[in-house]
Amino acid sequence: MGNGVTCCSDARSVQRITERASAAVVRLRALAIPSMFPTDLAEALLALPFSVACIVAPPEALRPQYGKAAMGDTLVVVNGLLVGAVPGENADVLSAVFGLLRVSISPWLGPPNAQRDAWSEGANDDPFDVLGVSPNDPFENVRAAWRARLAEYHPDRYAQAGVKIRAVAEDESRRLNAAFARIAAHRGRHLPDV
Repeated sequence: MGNGVTCCSDARSVQRITERASAAVVRLRALAIPSMFPTDLAEALLALPFSVACIVAPPEALRPQYGKAAMGDTLVVVNGLLVGAVPGENADVLSAVFGLLRVSISPWLGPPNAQRDAWSEGANDDPFDVLGVSPNDPFENVRAAWRARLAEYHPDRYAQAGVKIRAVAEDESRRLNAAFARIAAHRGRHLPDV
């Protein structure tokens, strides 16, 4: 394991990880070594407010339920079930993976440009105050605070609440995402294009 990437060579290991994680992205390579997982994809997945397992495995390590997949393909698994596969020849694996995650695990990420629009809405707010952190805090602390605050206002948490309460939760989620995006951009961190 290195850089948040798990290497698996057998189906049992892949199954155990994909069933435990909220989501998993499995990159099929002949050699199960961390460097076979795209760095930009791993960094973008680690920035999400929920855990996504990054796995490198050979095709023979897949469960039969996942069907046939070719070398170089990237699979997206949510709660142990295959959501979709990104063919190895796809030049924009990052966008394709986030598209699959958006429709399966996290509709609150919104349509492709909704989060970017929301980021500009909170441009007058001090992003550090919004997240409750100091401007001197390391980026990992900022990310942790963002994830914690986002978990408090996640729209799924208020699914049974009234329309007004759900709207407040969605607005606050957008505000938190905007604050985190501004801090990340200021510190030169890459965010996924969601």
